[in-house]
Amino acid sequence: MGLALVFEVALLNMPDQISSSLEDYMAENNIPTSLVENVQTDDIRVYHEPDGLSSMHLAAFLFWNNAKEGDPIHAMVDPIRVGLSPDRYPEIWPAQGECMIRMPKSPFDAEEFVAEHAGVQIHDLELSEEVKQNLLSFILMHEVGHAQRSQDGMKEFCENRNTRNESINAVQNIIPLQEELRGELFALEKFDAPEIMDFSVAFRSVTGFLSDNVSHDIAIYMPSHEMDNNADALPDISKHFEMKQEFVQLFMPFLNDQPLEENLTYRAYKAALDLLEDNAAMDELSPAMIQMTEQYIKGLEYLAPMKAGELRLERGSTYEPSTIELSV
Repeated sequence: MGLALVFEVALLNMPDQISSSLEDYMAENNIPTSLVENVQTDDIRVYHEPDGLSSMHLAAFLFWNNAKEGDPIHAMVDPIRVGLSPDRYPEIWPAQGECMIRMPKSPFDAEEFVAEHAGVQIHDLELSEEVKQNLLSFILMHEVGHAQRSQDGMKEFCENRNTRNESINAVQNIIPLQEELRGELFALEKFDAPEIMDFSVAFRSVTGFLSDNVSHDIAIYMPSHEMDNNADALPDISKHFEMKQEFVQLFMPFLNDQPLEENLTYRAYKAALDLLEDNAAMDELSPAMIQMTEQYIKGLEYLAPMKAGELRLERGSTYEPSTIELSV
């Protein structure tokens, strides 16, 4: 274990062995550099792979950072957690004054990525060519957006990021939710395309609805929000976690009524329709809860319209969400 730790710490000083510059990564993946014109990128690097040596580098950073802060327990525990579940941690990290970005593994397949994260069967997906061609670029711009602070600057953001609180205790801290929204709005501004906006809202609506990672549950703050990277312009999301906790309590009985052998995303779609057609339950839902549920319904209908139609016919639903528009 001692030799492994020495090797991991040594990786902190060998960035070229585990990562590429942002410009090199973009060139290798045919991502147009025009997306980062007038963007601060000098201190951004991209891990070669989301696991392997990059996980060891991340483990070394956590050890070193916690040790410097006089926290021997987390200095030992956090690196072990990285080895067991690297996806538990954010996609952008400070290291030696640089921002290290974790991107999806290569070769990238847009449909596989969406199916895995949205819980939709890949044969049910109906993504446009525009989305499939631009998704990797969009993900990269989202991560770059995390590092673009309108006043503080990228390096200060990376150096001051409270990594442990933002990763493990995200549900207790609303700041990660703000940063996730900021990153998504930055990426949307770079593309400025209705189809990409539609996809982003739909994807976020489906992935955030059932996720216990509240730091990525941003969909209800996107459709009516101006695409502005200014922190002062972000909506008030301070009560989001409390709202989500209350909603889960109201939603679970409807979800549990669905056959357990079915796909969870599809069970949730039918449960969402049941919830919104139940007058007694509707009386207990806040406007934000109704909006979140309607967005989930429309999100799945965007990603997998034929499958959603089959699920509607299966339960005979005629409910039509009316308050949410996917395009700004």
